[in-house]
Amino acid sequence: MEIKKYQQEDAQKMAAHINGSDLAWPGSGLTHGVPFTAEFVKNWMEEVDWEIFLAWDQDDIAGFSSLTCIDGKKKTAYIPLLNVHPDFHGRGIGRSLLFKCVQRAIEEKYHRLDLHTWPSNRKAIPLYKKMGFFWNPETSVHMVNYLPLILQNPLVREYIDSREWYGFLQRSFNLSEDEETWEGIEVFNYRWTWDDEYLLVRVDRKSEKIANIETPDFSISLFLERQINPLNQENSLFWKISKDREETPVFISFSGDDPFWPSGKMPIRAKEWKEEEEFKPAPERHARRGK
Repeated sequence: MEIKKYQQEDAQKMAAHINGSDLAWPGSGLTHGVPFTAEFVKNWMEEVDWEIFLAWDQDDIAGFSSLTCIDGKKKTAYIPLLNVHPDFHGRGIGRSLLFKCVQRAIEEKYHRLDLHTWPSNRKAIPLYKKMGFFWNPETSVHMVNYLPLILQNPLVREYIDSREWYGFLQRSFNLSEDEETWEGIEVFNYRWTWDDEYLLVRVDRKSEKIANIETPDFSISLFLERQINPLNQENSLFWKISKDREETPVFISFSGDDPFWPSGKMPIRAKEWKEEEEFKPAPERHARRGK
């Protein structure tokens, strides 16, 4: 099996692939009762701004996936269609096509990758979750994936290094919405385990930013004092850094121009946010005498 980008000369076989897959889709299928032709596929591909990936089994198209950008400002990618012909089910082709889309989203430096499916899609939902997607609560199976954001983080990249992220992600693959909280924050938890090492990254569902990175060596968190803040009321932003191994040094550095205050109201130390110093835990307040 080989994955290649769609070319115009693939239109005839693409049409045959879609027509042969129609009964596997709910309702009126992909074609809505009107068989696709090569000409229709060519026109369709010219109209949509999609990257199309075809999975080839010798001379036959076994499956295809698509990728597009739906929000340039927030850098959100979307998978409009993912399909595997019924004759090729159970061979891991859907997984390979989905993996290709995730990898492309990471390469293109998107922050999030989305797709939609239906609640009774029992084969696909566990696969999506294994690939880093979460069922966004209170939606009709809107699935979101923050791996592109996470795998761009320098701390995460350094920790994962040469390790594989796929296959080591620890998840619940049940057919239900993904609702989790941490420190009063609604989050999506990404946890990897390799032997005696682990990496846990928590993404804040509301802000769509990383709220916590945790390893056996350290934990770094970013959170607001109040999650719900009245209009024009002051709030406090906290960084919490802790480490479990005494020999592991931690350095704190600040840079940038007013990074957390879009209103333009500068924090008191904004002009001083260009420093680097070794982080040292505060001494215990009630240390025993003689120690």
